[in-house]
Amino acid sequence: MPEGSHFPVSRKIKPVPLCWALLIFLYLCVLTSRFSTIDVTNSTRIQEQKHEGQKWESIDPTRPIQCDRTHFDYDICYLNRPTIVDPTTATFFTVDPNNSTPQVMEKIRPYPRNLLHTPFDLVREITLTTAPPNGSCDVTHTSPALVFSAGAWPGNFYHDFNENFIPLFITVDSFFPNRDIIIGIFNCSDGWLDHYNDLLSSYTRHQIINLDEETAIHCFPSMIVGLISHGSSIVDPTLQRGPHPKTLHDFRAFLASTYSRSHASHTAISNETKSNLRSPPPPPAPPTLPWTLKGRPRLVFLNRNGARGILNIDEVRQAAEDVGFDTVVFEPTKETSLHEAFRLLDSSHAMAGVHGAGLTNMLFLRPGSVLIQLAPAECDWLGSLFYGKMAVRLGLEYIVYNIGEEESISGLDKATRERLARGVTPLENWVVNKNQLRIKLDLVRVKRYLKRAYKKAKIFMNKESFKGKYYFNMRQKFRIVGRKFKIGSK
Repeated sequence: MPEGSHFPVSRKIKPVPLCWALLIFLYLCVLTSRFSTIDVTNSTRIQEQKHEGQKWESIDPTRPIQCDRTHFDYDICYLNRPTIVDPTTATFFTVDPNNSTPQVMEKIRPYPRNLLHTPFDLVREITLTTAPPNGSCDVTHTSPALVFSAGAWPGNFYHDFNENFIPLFITVDSFFPNRDIIIGIFNCSDGWLDHYNDLLSSYTRHQIINLDEETAIHCFPSMIVGLISHGSSIVDPTLQRGPHPKTLHDFRAFLASTYSRSHASHTAISNETKSNLRSPPPPPAPPTLPWTLKGRPRLVFLNRNGARGILNIDEVRQAAEDVGFDTVVFEPTKETSLHEAFRLLDSSHAMAGVHGAGLTNMLFLRPGSVLIQLAPAECDWLGSLFYGKMAVRLGLEYIVYNIGEEESISGLDKATRERLARGVTPLENWVVNKNQLRIKLDLVRVKRYLKRAYKKAKIFMNKESFKGKYYFNMRQKFRIVGRKFKIGSK
């Protein structure tokens, strides 16, 4: 062999990096030990609980009950035959034309967030069966039904939208684009239904049934139990079955069509029950916008009363105005009208707030607006996961302000803080600390971020102003042309 064909003596073939294999092995051991400590009951759902080997192809109309359990985020069941609903026992009876033996029975908790920390024992379990019904119809409907649970956290603004209204938007658009659907809800209160009445009414031409309070037996021609979820605050057009797939922008437009108008009067269909059908409350007076400084970008500063509240909010508001914003401090509560919240945020150019469910109000911002998330150190990763990605999907200019330790005031004692720092995960640290946290922002530091936000909001304001003037001029031209055409035709 020629001498030049040999490898140089000084070069050695490197051994396989066994250290990486060892690290991966240790990591898997840690994961195994963590998951083994979790009590897998009805309150928790993990992927292994799905039916092994089950494959979902399509809805089979010949089967009376058909459940799709192939998704990690949700289960959904189809009752393809006339269905009798006993709301007092949460049992749904459907006709089996083949009189199959043994009888078919399925159980489902119709809440589309199958994560480990979700307390599913608080979600009503529904029994679907082909057994003979235990009663006859008190109310007969001619439209199909869609039944779901408001979940374990009804009233939490983030969970209400992420696990109810966004999945409901996907499901209705997929199966009932004409809105000829009767919605029945478990795990909800009258206050929850009143708060979201206008939004729920936008999904259907019928009134809503509170199944927690209903005692009459209802009969439907068919039914879907459960909602389709594409993930956390996601509307994925590639996963939709309709001819016109939607995105999160379409959901935002759906919200705008609901809350930009006054409360709609909702009339019951004649064949529907008289009891426990939600009628809308009287329409409120249109809220007055609080903006006072013309020609400035408008900033809504979300603040919380109590935990995670900004102690020096007045100084922060003044700093924002010194930068150039017209600023409003908004402290929404569970009683705050969503019409009011939408009208305020839809008229703004920027929003800022501490990490929490209130940031879900970003759904009311126009695409191109600016969002500043003030993220405590314990949950910076959580803020990006839940709200940062949502902001990007909505087309917002997203800015993160990481709150420093010197800006955080914890109500926990020193021993508890040291224990959290040593022995718990970041998520556990946040869960324990979040309700004890107060914030006092560094005005010099926060002002630098506000200047960045101001530049972006100013650009957005100018673009919107230009579009408004352009469309106004075009309308004027069309009016003039129309008048000339009328005069010429005479």
